[in-house]
Amino acid sequence: MSEEKEQSLGVTGRYEIQGVMHRGGFGTIYKVWDKQLQRQAALKRLDQENADEVTKVDDLWWEAISLASLQHPNILSVYDFGTDEQGPYIVMEFIDGENLGTFVNNFKYDLNSFTDAAIQTLRGLIAAHEKDLIHRDIKPFNIMVTRLPSDYLLYKILDFGLVDILEQQINNPFVKRNKIYGSLHYIAPEQLQQKPPDFRTDLYAIGCVYYFMLTKQHAFGGKSTEEIMKSHLLHEFELLDSLRPDLPAAVTDWVMKLMNRDPEDRPASAKEALANLVQILDSL
Repeated sequence: MSEEKEQSLGVTGRYEIQGVMHRGGFGTIYKVWDKQLQRQAALKRLDQENADEVTKVDDLWWEAISLASLQHPNILSVYDFGTDEQGPYIVMEFIDGENLGTFVNNFKYDLNSFTDAAIQTLRGLIAAHEKDLIHRDIKPFNIMVTRLPSDYLLYKILDFGLVDILEQQINNPFVKRNKIYGSLHYIAPEQLQQKPPDFRTDLYAIGCVYYFMLTKQHAFGGKSTEEIMKSHLLHEFELLDSLRPDLPAAVTDWVMKLMNRDPEDRPASAKEALANLVQILDSL
């Protein structure tokens, strides 16, 4: 997209495009300046191919309103939603930090730093699930890490509900024209089998994220899409306690339970998963 076309994204003239933050997946994220509220923000829109497939704009408005009401310190805030000649766009909180997928390359998680990250992200899941919002695409690149002046690491989940807003209208959110939508290393088996997701689907994904944080490798790997899907479906991976024997077995077992193949064998909710973790930590 040319710079001239990028500058025309906000047809109301409210948002000044300052640059491209990320391209990939379903579209592009821009760094913008909100001239009305005088604040930095991020604007995400679908690429044209996917924008052409999105229908029922009124439904998108109502879902965006629901997301905008979701205010939690561990979830990226949604500020605005609109449509123009290029299709729908969403304006979100701007975060000055790194995505978890990049951050983990230069950081080794010990027990304290890992459990703090787990508690923060689970609290975010709890808040969203209480509003009946399922993410369906949790992955390291959808979690931002910001180091505060106090040196505290703050975690925020991105795109919570945007999968529903921007992808639900497409006939099949994961497979269309031989393409996989979503992140194969973190997709739950029930998603690959095209079964309806529920809150436990997000727990599977966040369990895979925790595995990645602790090992810097994917739990479910392969040299091709088919091999990765097969490893999820057959539940073939190296046990976490063998890779991180320095951590308490109760903690690595807790991560493994989140990643159980059958949703019935996972915690029933993020609230239950958090309670289980707190109980483990209290017993150490």
